[in-house]
Amino acid sequence: MSGGTRRWPRPFPGRDLLLGRDRGGGIAPFSESELRISSQLVWDSKAELYSDDSGQAVTGIEDPDSPYTLTVSEKNGMFTFSVADAKGKTGKLAFARPKNLDSLVVDPLDAPNTGNGPTLYKEWRLDAPVKGTGIFQKGLGKNANAKLVLHGRGLRCDAADMSTHWSLHVKSGASHYTFFGKLRTK
Repeated sequence: MSGGTRRWPRPFPGRDLLLGRDRGGGIAPFSESELRISSQLVWDSKAELYSDDSGQAVTGIEDPDSPYTLTVSEKNGMFTFSVADAKGKTGKLAFARPKNLDSLVVDPLDAPNTGNGPTLYKEWRLDAPVKGTGIFQKGLGKNANAKLVLHGRGLRCDAADMSTHWSLHVKSGASHYTFFGKLRTK
């Protein structure tokens, strides 16, 4: 990999407090509000390739490189991540939006309470079977899985501007890699 493999970044330092579903975390069907928020996200045109904390090498991508040019579309409940490297090699990863959203809300205890409650670290996790073309095709088996994670910070209520970064973790028998990039709102 000419751009070098990077280690997965830690989202926040220090102590954490996991909040249950009754406090804004857990697994539940997508709400109309959550669908509206996800439609307001704009994906940055650059994606970095990472290994994970285990140090396992990136596998399942033909001649991996980083960074990649990225285009993301969501149509009729299908996410498609289209990438191209500096050499012009391309590939697509596609998966259906799952019926349920897994959300994580943590108080990292790293910022003072401003009177509106603590600034929380938040993740929205979408887990689904994935299919690939181009540089991803050879590495994906029939049990390939993608986990899309939207990362951000905010107060207890969700809003589109809470998500600032995303990661896409792909795993199967022969594939193991993570893409990471930035988000903004329309």
